[in-house]
Amino acid sequence: MRNHLCKVLFTICFTIIAGCNSNDFYYLEFKNVNDGWKKNESLKFNFFPKNSQSKLKVLIRNDKAYPFSNIYLISKIKFDEKLITDTLNINFEDEGIDIFKTNSLSVKNYSIILKDNINFGQDSVSVELKHAIRPANSSAAIESLKGIISVGLLAE
Repeated sequence: MRNHLCKVLFTICFTIIAGCNSNDFYYLEFKNVNDGWKKNESLKFNFFPKNSQSKLKVLIRNDKAYPFSNIYLISKIKFDEKLITDTLNINFEDEGIDIFKTNSLSVKNYSIILKDNINFGQDSVSVELKHAIRPANSSAAIESLKGIISVGLLAE
């Protein structure tokens, strides 16, 4: 019940904030991660771009069960027969990355720029995200990453 309430409160807060600039974004979708984000589980987002120049942001929600201060994400962006692959090291302790820094909830919300000023053309865009977290001094990826509640994609 508490988890559901947190999700509802986050959605309401994010909608209010985003509603102030409703002309700035045209795609927003969240994927819930239940019982840990599996190492081979890719989160896929598909949309049609509305603007010639766009900015993509990854939105991450985690709770106190998340054991790290950062996350590595492998991203694949497909459009117009192009593929852009990148690995991001996102440090959650960076100033300004938590969009609700002053909240007292156990849920943290992060907004990270994936790509800025990218021209998608007119075809559909596919974005795939996968985590690549490994414990210190290990080459094996964590089988199930606990503490991530949901991952979203915002196009503006």
